[in-house]
Amino acid sequence: MAHHHLKASPETCHWGWFDAAMKPAMTIASGDRVTVETVSGAPEDLPGEGYHIPPELLDIHKRSERRMRPFFGVIGVAPPAGWGAISTIQPRKNGGNLDNKELIAGTTLYLPVWTEGGKLSLGDGHGVQGDGEVCVTAIETALEGEIEVHLRKDLSLDYPRAETPDARITMGMNADLDNAASHALRQMIDWIVDTTNLSRSQAFMLMSLAADVRVTQLVNQEKGIHVVLPKSALGAG
Repeated sequence: MAHHHLKASPETCHWGWFDAAMKPAMTIASGDRVTVETVSGAPEDLPGEGYHIPPELLDIHKRSERRMRPFFGVIGVAPPAGWGAISTIQPRKNGGNLDNKELIAGTTLYLPVWTEGGKLSLGDGHGVQGDGEVCVTAIETALEGEIEVHLRKDLSLDYPRAETPDARITMGMNADLDNAASHALRQMIDWIVDTTNLSRSQAFMLMSLAADVRVTQLVNQEKGIHVVLPKSALGAG
């Protein structure tokens, strides 16, 4: 396993689009780790000339205890080739602008692969965001993170899902929240049926007892719902 470092630059960043025809900035092997540097914000959003940064700000960031739970708002692979170039605004089955605050350090995100090489991208650093992201944006920031990438040929997925040390997470995206919730719940039921002895009806009843249905975001045209099921509900730690 190798450890790579990918710096943010015009040569390594793409802004606002996914495309299966995109050339990768770096090629890695399954199991490799990558430290990724990302930027956030358009030039018109930056402070003007003469903007003062208090020196104590840097000292606070260097020395203070951290509880802000930062995450990458955008994590996705290239879409199917037939889609052509698509916007990064809407989350889709290739991932992308998920804006899911559960995807913090220590989380495993599963993404289906739609084109050769996968072509994973990430960015849109979020320092703080509530479920729903109701005012269009989070506290968005340049963010550096380390990821470990594994190609799982033993899995067959058609939609993103995630796993924390304590819970399973499935996702649904649709312009209609009811449809997004239905999709996320069906994804969780499929996952339970595939990995336990529960029937679909039993898994559905378990959702009512133990799962939390949360609004991921309301602002990206394709709204998001994620279902969080504690592993303890399945007898797992």
